[in-house]
Amino acid sequence: MSGFSHFMNFFIRFFSIVLSSVKVMLAHPRVQKVLKQHQRFFAFLRKRLDRASFSGFPMTILSILFLYVFFLFLGMVFDVMFAEKIVNADVRIAHFFAYFRTPQLIKFFIWVTFLGKWQIVGGFIAAVSIILFLWEKRDYIIYFWPVLLVGELFTYLGKLATHRIRPANPVYFEDSFSFPSGHSVVAMVFYGFLGYFLIRKLAGWKQKAVVFF
Repeated sequence: MSGFSHFMNFFIRFFSIVLSSVKVMLAHPRVQKVLKQHQRFFAFLRKRLDRASFSGFPMTILSILFLYVFFLFLGMVFDVMFAEKIVNADVRIAHFFAYFRTPQLIKFFIWVTFLGKWQIVGGFIAAVSIILFLWEKRDYIIYFWPVLLVGELFTYLGKLATHRIRPANPVYFEDSFSFPSGHSVVAMVFYGFLGYFLIRKLAGWKQKAVVFF
C-alpha cells in the first residue's frame, strides 16, 4: 500500500472518529437545551456546513480562504511598496534570469503566458459557462463570474496602489504596471475554479489528487 493510501485511510478514520464524537456531544441533554434556545443561530451554522449545497460548506471554506488571501495580499502590497530589500531582490532576480534566456525557453514561457491572457482565458470561460448552463449547474455560474470580476478589480486597484514598473528588458511587453499580475490572477481564478469543479465531480481520491496537483 502506497504512502498516499495510508494517509487517506488515516484521514478517513480520523474524520469518522471526529464525526462520532460530535454526534455523541450533540445528543447530550444540555447541548440539546442550548440548541433549542438558539435555533436560528445553529440553523445558520447548519446551512454553512451543508456539503450538498455550493452555498453551504464549499462557500464557507472559500470565504475563509478569500479572507486569508486578501490579508496576505495586503501584506505583499505593503512589502512591495515599502520594503527596500524586497524591491532590490526583485531587480536582481530579473537581471539574473535574463542571462538564461534562450529561444526555446522564451517560446515555451510565452505560451504559458498566453494561458493567463484574457483573450485566451475569456474563450475558455465562455465555453465552461455554456457547458455549466447546459448541465443545469447554474449555481456554479452565479459564484464563478463575481469571483472573476472581483479578482480583476483587486488587480486593478493593486496596480494603482503599487505603481510597480516592469523590468527594463522584457521579452513580453505589457502597458500596465507589473504588480499584481493580471495574468496570474485570471489564471488562478479560472483554472482554480475548473480544478475545484472537477474535484467535486470525480469519485476517486486518486483522481481528485491528480486534478489538485
